[in-house]
Amino acid sequence: MTEQLKRWVRPQVPPRPAGAGEPTLLIQRVLAVATLALSLATVSPLGITGAGLWGSVLLAANVVVSVVRMRTPARASERRQFAVALVGAVAAGLLYAHDPASWGVAYAYVVAINAGSRLPTGRAVVVATLVSAVGVLGLVLHPNVADFPLWPPLTAGACVAFGIARRSRAQALEAMSRLVEQTQRAAQADAHAATLAERARVAREIHDLLAHSLSGVNLQLEVADALFDKGRDVEARDRVRSARSLVVEGLVEARRAVGALREDTLELVPALEHLVAGHGEQLHVVGVVPDLGTERAQTVIRVAQEALTNARRHAPGARLSVRLESDTHDSRLLLMVVNAAPNRAADAAPDSVRPASVGGGMGLLGMRERAALVGATVTAGPVTTDDALDPAWAGGWLVVLTLAFGTTGTTTSADRPEAKEKL
Repeated sequence: MTEQLKRWVRPQVPPRPAGAGEPTLLIQRVLAVATLALSLATVSPLGITGAGLWGSVLLAANVVVSVVRMRTPARASERRQFAVALVGAVAAGLLYAHDPASWGVAYAYVVAINAGSRLPTGRAVVVATLVSAVGVLGLVLHPNVADFPLWPPLTAGACVAFGIARRSRAQALEAMSRLVEQTQRAAQADAHAATLAERARVAREIHDLLAHSLSGVNLQLEVADALFDKGRDVEARDRVRSARSLVVEGLVEARRAVGALREDTLELVPALEHLVAGHGEQLHVVGVVPDLGTERAQTVIRVAQEALTNARRHAPGARLSVRLESDTHDSRLLLMVVNAAPNRAADAAPDSVRPASVGGGMGLLGMRERAALVGATVTAGPVTTDDALDPAWAGGWLVVLTLAFGTTGTTTSADRPEAKEKL
């Protein structure tokens, strides 16, 4: 597990193939040997005295610079590479001036191209200018200057452009490789975040479903237990049968939730109608309800489920109303669950028969947090005689979910007096 986490946080870069880069070094060595062989065969004079000694020293200097350049890694300090290139430019230019008719001019071309490949453009141009200037100056001072053209040293310096182009291409490929790596890393991070979000959504569905079903079953069984203790067996069996029906409804709801998770589709209105009918009420739908998507539809259902459960728990036997209203003009969906004042007769029942308060579900805070995940808001509060259109609801409790289905942003709070008037 730890290794998998490390690979996700720092994706493994494919290892560099064995021998990668060696073909370039091999080509450099072959060219160096070929240039040396051609120079030995064509540079004149070469010897141990006089002009021949000078030619031998210049050729040896070019060979040494070539070896040092090949052994200098590409990631060596820029100052070191620049110094090697300057020495090579002077040695190559002087060798050409020593014998303009020989293959020794090849060292000037190699120096210019290598400088463009390894050095920044400004310093590469300095090296190319130096190799051309030394070559031209040496040619001008040559006793037989009229016999040799000026274009070889000039074109040698111009070859720095090939090196610069090669370096730019290598930098572009490296940048592209980094971009690909960053893209892969971002894609892996997005996939990981999506997986965590989906796991959290499934966990919420399972939690809310079990909490709703089990709390209802527990409530009925506690009442049945109290009734058995009082000797009221007929009523107790009715409570057991109610608990059994809640289990059956819970299984149906579980199958429906699993099917929705698999298909990633959910019909809101039929699901709400089934939920409200389980509480012995009827859903009132106003307007055309649009397709909200699975996540938003699940949120509406879970808020309604929790509101109905709380109403039955805190106001047993009280009148209930559930209204779903779609306003296409404002692109807003309203879910309103209201219950009348608690039944005083139920409140006056003996403590031995009344069940203890059963926890579970989301609660008001949980409803608000879940609604906020889909850009919705939940407001709740008591219904008073001042703001209730129907006095029968006074003393009850109202829960309003407001969801803007035209955008994905967070909506504003619901206007509770307006919502109450619609009831």
